[in-house]
Amino acid sequence: MPMKIKRVKQSASGRKHQKEKRRNILLNSFGVLALIIPLTWAVIGIYKYEKEGAEEKNDYKASHPGIEKLIDPNKVCMATNAFMNGHEQMLVPNQEGNFYACSQPCISTIQLSEVERYAIDPVSNNRISKAKAFICLHPDRSGKVCYFESKENHIEFVKIHKNER
Repeated sequence: MPMKIKRVKQSASGRKHQKEKRRNILLNSFGVLALIIPLTWAVIGIYKYEKEGAEEKNDYKASHPGIEKLIDPNKVCMATNAFMNGHEQMLVPNQEGNFYACSQPCISTIQLSEVERYAIDPVSNNRISKAKAFICLHPDRSGKVCYFESKENHIEFVKIHKNER
């Protein structure tokens, strides 16, 4: 035989306690949502930012010429040894030849430091003036450049690095 369950009438204080308990649960739920929603948006934003950054980096690298192409000296900042993605640089005339720089600090560096006006040819290991050098993009396609004393050295450099790929 089933047992009868006797309903006990809740007192006013019990109902008040139940009401307060539901209110606390509701407030805690809103508090959790108030934390979860912004954090979710932040994670999504970071993901999109990183994805766009990677795409921009790939686009930047894709816009560079290959190592087999010689770069015009006026497209290189010779103080930072960086290909300036096709943007012409400021002329820095010197008795040793014409150098190029992207900014006033780089112009000063080239004017004041003889070391910055020279590079080492990666094939012959000879010290050469950047003003008289043949220039190509570094094989890592990071935007850095290499300087050569002759077209023949550049061609040899290309052959060496084409075999590495």
